[in-house]
Amino acid sequence: MMNPYAQLLQGVPFGVAAMGLEEKKGRYAHFSEKYLQVMWWEQKYFKSLSTFSGERIEVVSPGIWNGEAGPDFRKAHVIIGGRELRGDVEIHLVDENWYVHQHDVDEKYNDVVLHLSLWHPRVPKPVHTQAGNEIVRAYFEDALSIPLARIIQLIDLDLYPYKKFMGSGKCSQQLFRHLARDEIMRLFASAAAWRLARKYSYLQARAGESLDLLLAGIAMGLGYKQNAESFLELFKALQADLGNPAQVFSEELLLAKAMGICGFFSEKFQVKWGTSVHYQRLLGLWKGMAAAVDLRIVLTLHHIRPFNHPVRRLAFLTKLMVDPKRALFYDSLLATWQAFWPACQAAKKWTACRRALEDFFPNYSDPYWNFHYTFAAQPTLQVLSLIGADAKQEIVINTFLPLLQHHVQHISQNELEKRAFVDFYASFPAHKTSKTKYLVHRFFGNAPKGNILNKAQMEQGAYQLHHDFCVHFEASCEGCPFVERYKEASRI
Repeated sequence: MMNPYAQLLQGVPFGVAAMGLEEKKGRYAHFSEKYLQVMWWEQKYFKSLSTFSGERIEVVSPGIWNGEAGPDFRKAHVIIGGRELRGDVEIHLVDENWYVHQHDVDEKYNDVVLHLSLWHPRVPKPVHTQAGNEIVRAYFEDALSIPLARIIQLIDLDLYPYKKFMGSGKCSQQLFRHLARDEIMRLFASAAAWRLARKYSYLQARAGESLDLLLAGIAMGLGYKQNAESFLELFKALQADLGNPAQVFSEELLLAKAMGICGFFSEKFQVKWGTSVHYQRLLGLWKGMAAAVDLRIVLTLHHIRPFNHPVRRLAFLTKLMVDPKRALFYDSLLATWQAFWPACQAAKKWTACRRALEDFFPNYSDPYWNFHYTFAAQPTLQVLSLIGADAKQEIVINTFLPLLQHHVQHISQNELEKRAFVDFYASFPAHKTSKTKYLVHRFFGNAPKGNILNKAQMEQGAYQLHHDFCVHFEASCEGCPFVERYKEASRI
C-alpha cells in the first residue's frame, strides 16, 4: 500500500508542467531550484560551465547564499570570457521564471551578473534587469557530470539554508485552520514515515555498497548539519585506510590524519593550540604522513559551541573506527530493538526502548577529551562525554530509525512490529530548532495547534512537507499545489 503522503507527491510538477516542458522533464518533477543552488554553492555535479554564447565561466567565488528576499547568491566573483564580473547570481529551473517571478521589474535584482537555469528554453529570450541591463545566461544541462536522478539521491536539501518567510502560509489559512488535530497528525505521521524511507535511500546512495550504513550514518551525525557531508567524506577516506592491509593505523595516528585532512594543523591552529602538549604530539604524527595525503576537507566552524567542536567529534569518530566490535553494531542495534519492543508496546510506554537505543552508543573514555573542550581550554573539573544526549537523539532519529524502519517494513514484515515501530517513533520529543519555530509559524500562525510539533515525529513530518513543497515556493506560497492536492486526495 502506498504511503498516503507519497500520494500527494504523485504528478506534482512544481511549476515545470506550466512551462510546457513535461515531455523532457517529467521524470524530474521533484527536482527543485534548491538542488541547483546546492550545486552552485558546492561547485559539484557539473564541469566546464559556459554561457549561452559559448564563453567559458570560471568561478572564483560562488558568492554568499542569501537567506533573505532577493537574488539567490550575493557578491559572487566569476570570470567570463576573460572579463571579471562581481555581483549577484540568480538560479531558476527555466529562464521564463525570471519573468514569472517579476525579477525584471524588481530593483533588488539589478546587481545580478549571471542567470543560471537547468534547462535551455525552447525559444531563447534575453534576461534583463529592471535597470535594463542584459544578464549573462548559462545552463546546467550542458555541463552535468552525473544524471539528475543521481543528484537527487546525493543532495539532502535539509543540510542547507532555508529562506525566511514572513507570516503564515496558504496552508495555514486554507487548510490547517480547518482540519481536526487528529487529521493533521495523521498527515504529518505519514510524511514522517516517508521521510525515514527517504533518509534510508539517501544514506544508501551516499555510502555506496562498500560501507556499513550504520557507521556511515553515525559519521554524518557526528558532523551535525554543518559538516555532515564532510564527516562522511572523511569517514570514507579513513575506512579505505583501515581496509588496506599494507597500512596499520593506531587510534592516535588516525586522529592525527583526520585532523590534518580537516586543516587543524594549519598555521592558524598552530598559533591557537600550539601550547598544548597533546596537540604537539598529534602535529608531529601528522608531519610524518602529510606529504602522502592529498585529501583536504574544509569544515564549517561558525556558531559551534565548544562542547560540540568538530575536533572532539573527530576523537569519537576515530575511536569508533578502531573499535573491534564495530562490525557487530548493526546486529546489536537490531537485537536491542527486538529485546525491547514487545514489552514496551504491550505497556504503551517507550522510555526504556528510547534509553536503550541512546545507550547503544559506545561510551568511549579518553584521558584528554573527557576533561577538555578543545586544545586551548583548561581542564574541566567534571567529566565530559565525547558525545552528548542531544547528538545521540539526533543520530537515533536520523540514522537508527531509518535503518530500523527499513528492517521492520521490508525484512521482518511483522504487522504487530510495524505498529509498534510507529508508536515508538511517536514517543520521541521534538528538538524545537529554529527551523521548527519557523514551520510552526508558517503552518499554524499563532494557533494552539502549533504544539503538534512538540513531538519529533510531527516535527520530522513538517520538515518533509517543507522539503517537498515549501522549498519550491519559499518566498511566497504563490503556485504551491499542496492545499489543492490534499483536498483532492481527501475527496477520493
